[in-house]
Amino acid sequence: GTESALHGGSAESFPYAIAKRGTECMVQGLAREGAADGILVNGLRFGYIASGFHQRWHKRTEADMKDRAQMVPLKRGGEPEEAAALMVYLLSGWAGFITGQMIPLTGGDWL
Repeated sequence: GTESALHGGSAESFPYAIAKRGTECMVQGLAREGAADGILVNGLRFGYIASGFHQRWHKRTEADMKDRAQMVPLKRGGEPEEAAALMVYLLSGWAGFITGQMIPLTGGDWL
């Protein structure tokens, strides 16, 4: 899911937001189904990750990307490595009591 899905997306991304909300329902349903067997299911709700996706998808310039980063309370986009580290944590034994959650990685975006 993405953080924008919580807010219904924009006029251009309404179908995308619906699909992401469906993903969130799937995560919760699968978590309920798998819990008795010790199967953990979680999802990540990304905000602005500076991976190039936003630039390609929205056809944004470097200046647009810098402007977008300034909208995030931490004044930067998340790094792909930060997203990967969260995924590794969720796959580790340290996250054995987390299931059915959509975990935001947003830098405070949408606060």
